[in-house]
Amino acid sequence: WNLFRQTGTAHLLAISGLHLGLFFRAVRMLLRRVFAPVLMNYRWSMFGVDALALILSGCFSVWVGAPIAAQRAVCMIFIVYLLSIGGARWPLSWVLSITVICVTALSPDALYSPGFWLSFGGVLTLITAVSAQVGFWKGQCVLFFSLSVLSSLFFHHIAWSSILANCVAIPVITVWVVPLSLLGLLSSMCSEHLAQGFWLAAAMGLKGLCAFLSLCCQWGYVRMPEAPIWAYVLAVFGVFWFSVPSTWPLRY
Repeated sequence: WNLFRQTGTAHLLAISGLHLGLFFRAVRMLLRRVFAPVLMNYRWSMFGVDALALILSGCFSVWVGAPIAAQRAVCMIFIVYLLSIGGARWPLSWVLSITVICVTALSPDALYSPGFWLSFGGVLTLITAVSAQVGFWKGQCVLFFSLSVLSSLFFHHIAWSSILANCVAIPVITVWVVPLSLLGLLSSMCSEHLAQGFWLAAAMGLKGLCAFLSLCCQWGYVRMPEAPIWAYVLAVFGVFWFSVPSTWPLRY
């Protein structure tokens, strides 16, 4: 845990919105494969399959303890699903705004949790960066600075190796560890040996990632003194201004 915390990748160990999104897509793909003959004959059956995948994703979220990031992911998927039924499309910022209202209505105490601000702050930063069509490395820098502000506010430290560590850790966890772990979970209902093979492959990927993070950990992290609240407000505004398009007024 200390290794992931000191490299700024501890968020990958929690059940996050990314994991819920992967679970939803995997379940939906599986259900569409299973019910393919039915989908070809009935127009609205596709939405029924997607609704079932959404319900299973919600059950999975409750099963893992319904963390804030999981609640956010389920709400966002549900809103996008309802919009797809009506043939409408909203900007992701609107979807995120409705999700904030839903999550705070269900769990008002979430406003006092660092996970709430880190989860929604990270997604808002990504939405802003994507809307501004920034490059990969600039997007990573924007995400690093935005989360660094929140990390210094809640935890009073910043991991210097966070950018490089996340550039490697996010693809490894997203493309390798989590999919193989989910495949092992699904295949365990059919074959224990097959499930162990998937889990062994996931463990090998995680072991290699830990070796890389051990090298990044040598960069260390800096402890930040507690600053007045206006300093954090200015820092958040600065990160936002850095991520918006250059066509904005007074933005160079």
